[in-house]
Amino acid sequence: RGMLGPARFLELFGMLDVPAYLGELVWNDDLVARVWRGELPGVTFEGIVGKAGGGHDLVMAKAKTEAWVRRILERYGEDEGRKLVELRADSAAAVRERLED
Repeated sequence: RGMLGPARFLELFGMLDVPAYLGELVWNDDLVARVWRGELPGVTFEGIVGKAGGGHDLVMAKAKTEAWVRRILERYGEDEGRKLVELRADSAAAVRERLED
């Protein structure tokens, strides 16, 4: 059956203490940059999770805030911190490519 898509997830768990639903957004370099800078209204300290599709065709991606990444690097050091956050400059391009397949 695969994982829950965004609509079904909110239907089942929206009444719990989950991050706010930010709407249907286009996942591109601008969105990732706005999250990074903490400029997207409603973004949590950590960032956002994007989902598209459902079941076995579900695509998920995360965009982190710079503040969150800095905190991880400070707490765990550069080497271990980078492993934890898996910094990728091409994250938006990778998601777009996967969605187009």
